Amino acid sequence: MTPMQQCHALVKVCPKLFRIDHNGSVWWMREGYETATDPLHDLNAIVAACDSLADTEIPGTSNIFRFEFPGHLYHLLKPPTHEFNYVNATAKQRVEALLRTYGEWKE
Repeated sequence: MTPMQQCHALVKVCPKLFRIDHNGSVWWMREGYETATDPLHDLNAIVAACDSLADTEIPGTSNIFRFEFPGHLYHLLKPPTHEFNYVNATAKQRVEALLRTYGEWKE
């Protein structure tokens, strides 16, 4: 996926946290204000997105984020290391794992 495709998919997964304006800029909506961001490089924005998704329950299902996201992230680490090393993952790796978790990643 191109960076812009990844941003559009991220907005689809997290519409309450991110939006894309008419110029193609990505905005992170937080704490009552918006900040322009590059979610593929802004670790704070992606960690906030992951935290909000981890707290989101989908009625009638298990929380797929909590169960699937760590596995996707683990497989993206090069080379795969001990599972708890995912705390060192980059924002770009986290975005890909998040999109894979929700079926939005396209090869």
